[in-house]
Amino acid sequence: MGNIIKLIDTGEFAGMLVQYNYLDRHNEPAIAHAGEKGMGVTIMGPVAGGRLAIPGGVIVDAEGALEMKTPELACALSGITRM
Repeated sequence: MGNIIKLIDTGEFAGMLVQYNYLDRHNEPAIAHAGEKGMGVTIMGPVAGGRLAIPGGVIVDAEGALEMKTPELACALSGITRM
C-alpha cells in the first residue's frame, strides 16, 4: 500500500483501481489519501467474490458492502460468474 500512496503523490494519475471490500480493507488508507488529493477511486471485488452477497454467507447485505463509509469511492466494479 505504501507504493500506492507514493504513486498518488506523483500527481501523474487522475484515478485509481484497487481491491476493497469488508473482508479486504488493506487499501483503505490509500483510498482515503487519494480522496484527499481529489483522485477518482474505483474499487474491484466489492462483494468479495460473492462471499458478501450469498445468503448464509458472511454478510447478506451487498449494498452495505459497497458503502462501507467510504465517500471517496466513485465506482465499484463487480464481476458475476453465475446467478
